[in-house]
Amino acid sequence: MAESENKKTVQEPSEEEIPVLDESISQYETIKDKPLKYKLEYFWEYYRLPVALILLFGFIIFSVIRTFVTAKDYALTLVLVNADIMESYELTDTWEYEIGQLIGINEKKEKVVVDTSIDIGEHGSETLQYAALQKLVAFFTSQTVDIFVADSAFYEQYCQTRYLADLRDIYSEERLEELSEYIYYTDGATFSDYDDLSSLTVTEDQAKYIVDHRDPDSMKEPIPMGFYIPEGSRLGESGMYAYLADSSEYQGHPAEAIIGIPRNTPRIENTVKAIDYIMGR
Repeated sequence: MAESENKKTVQEPSEEEIPVLDESISQYETIKDKPLKYKLEYFWEYYRLPVALILLFGFIIFSVIRTFVTAKDYALTLVLVNADIMESYELTDTWEYEIGQLIGINEKKEKVVVDTSIDIGEHGSETLQYAALQKLVAFFTSQTVDIFVADSAFYEQYCQTRYLADLRDIYSEERLEELSEYIYYTDGATFSDYDDLSSLTVTEDQAKYIVDHRDPDSMKEPIPMGFYIPEGSRLGESGMYAYLADSSEYQGHPAEAIIGIPRNTPRIENTVKAIDYIMGR
């Protein structure tokens, strides 16, 4: 009785229980003597998806490694908001190269970027404008942007929210005096307008002010926070903001393009040189 209890019943495996390896061997035996064309068709039919996934995964890994290895540090970034992209198309490469030469970058490790892709004007969809705004915020918070150019309304908004630097912290009194005819002033007395960021009318309220940003005497607390673009300068002749001549007024004066410096940029020396280039001829 003990022997009978110790005996094990051996059952043949069903077709569903055949191991995968045995099935693969069986398939190989089936096609091994077939013509090459048949083998290729068989391979394509049964293995194209896993092979495609392996190749895709390999390509992604290669791309990530290549990007990491070839990535260059930002030597300087110039962001032009609401610029006419068609006018800037042929200039950006030239400016990037010439500014790079001016500030003496190591071209193998560093790069100059002139970005005209941020459009937060009236023509784009809300989705695109939101994405552009998020990109700009990322530039500022990551200390990537060194030079900021925008139309009057958008520039003043960034002055009021104190993203931009007081030029007195960067330039000497003598240099500011030399550039006095181009200085853009903002009124520090109106900074409180933006203290309550939950207010949905703050931008509209700002637009109602009548302010001459060229005249510090028209303000309670004038702060030099940018430069108007000279007509004969590289940027002035580029046509990137020529459309503003036909636009509506802002704060009682014609809209113009202004250039300034974010208050948190760590590359002040390069930034000042690049502004001289942009405002030069």
